[in-house]
Amino acid sequence: MTEQEYDRGVMLRVIALTALALVLRVLALGYKGFWQDEVFSVLFVREPSAQFWSVLKNAEMNMALYYLALREWVRFFHGEAGIRALSVIPGVLTVPVVYALGARLYSRRVGVWAAGLTAINTCAVVYSQEARGYAMLVLFAALSSWAFLKLAEQPTVGSWLLYVLFSVCAFYCHFYAVFVLFGHACSLFLLPAERAPWKGSLSAWLLTAVASIPGIQVIRASHGSNLWWLPRPGLVEIYRTITFLAAESGKVVGAVLAALMVVAVICGLRASWLRSNGPSVENFRMWFAPLGFLVPMLATLLLSFWRPMFFHRFLIVCLVPFLLLASMGLEQLRRYRVGVGLTAGILVLSGIATAASYSKVREDWRGAAAYTASVAPDAPVVFYIKDGAAPFAYYRDRLSSPLKAAQLIPSEQQPSEADAQVWARFYPCIWVVRFPADVKDPALPEITRDLLRHYKLCERQDFKGISVSWFCERGEHTAADFRIAH
Repeated sequence: MTEQEYDRGVMLRVIALTALALVLRVLALGYKGFWQDEVFSVLFVREPSAQFWSVLKNAEMNMALYYLALREWVRFFHGEAGIRALSVIPGVLTVPVVYALGARLYSRRVGVWAAGLTAINTCAVVYSQEARGYAMLVLFAALSSWAFLKLAEQPTVGSWLLYVLFSVCAFYCHFYAVFVLFGHACSLFLLPAERAPWKGSLSAWLLTAVASIPGIQVIRASHGSNLWWLPRPGLVEIYRTITFLAAESGKVVGAVLAALMVVAVICGLRASWLRSNGPSVENFRMWFAPLGFLVPMLATLLLSFWRPMFFHRFLIVCLVPFLLLASMGLEQLRRYRVGVGLTAGILVLSGIATAASYSKVREDWRGAAAYTASVAPDAPVVFYIKDGAAPFAYYRDRLSSPLKAAQLIPSEQQPSEADAQVWARFYPCIWVVRFPADVKDPALPEITRDLLRHYKLCERQDFKGISVSWFCERGEHTAADFRIAH
């Protein structure tokens, strides 16, 4: 086979893998309803211009680039599938970019491995089907790494400008992109002193920092208050992060797939370690992906001693180097029987996990809203906790059964008997929406007990992450009777 024929074959493989990525990311794109954060994205970009720009400037610079793109996108595309299609685009484009990274760092064969893993990776697929900025973040983080490699090995004005551009875009997709740049900085120490482009890199980082000032100001003003809900990280969260990168979630398939991917990653790390020979271009290339994976992990873990910052979803910035390391490991093992089994296991389990993700609902606001609209659409709704009001109201609007302002009763405190007494005085029946909730939610029995002193529990339905209860006057009809009457 000639070199030209080999190149053509590689390009055809990359094109085929990119097409596969497109198919996997458009399948069942609108099957699931939006979850809370997706609803926020849609409602936020539909705000009037003055309010949108004010909130963006003062509070929502994180994912600002995505919000700006989505604001224009929703002018032409509607519904779950149409709005999520914006995330499909960067999700698909990431595949050839990862190939370019793998080919530049290791070999074209490893690049094809990496492109294939990216195409089928469940985490990559899931976040390419969400109305959030994570798919865009992964793309620009990968492009930033690609441009940095060019800057480090062939310093030119073009590579310098591309690195600044992609780094700024990544930062405004998510602030955790800064940890990607930390990994780049660490990798320069692996180049010989005379080859390390410190001057150009420092200039690029300085310009990136200047362009990031609006976002930095938002971070300083918040003092990290938007991360108040993060717990101190432990072994469970570290395990969850690895499972997230390998399979997005899952107790059995996800755990086994994560274990197989970790074996491949360890083999990739071992190959990097064995080829270490002091500062050199080869050593720089071999350790670029390991540092891209380890530096954000370790940095957020260490910072968590000051303030919790380690969270699996935000560490999606580690996804591309994670897949590059796994690809390097699979390439090292491909000649061995264990390598064939490992590869087959990863491919099969990734397919199973991705197929399962299409029907895995995070929060079923669409179902909860439809249920209340079919039973008692005019009854007031108590939201505990109040964050559930926006996605619930969004889907009631979509169902042509909008909630009036007087129907909304948000509450940050658990409803008490005193609250029930007040409500019973004014409302003959009432909905109580508990979010987040599950079958073991300890608050539900307490809320029900207090309300039953003034109401009768006509019906309760549990939806994914949400509990909906309908309380009516004592002796009134059941929910089934109410449906018949209407």
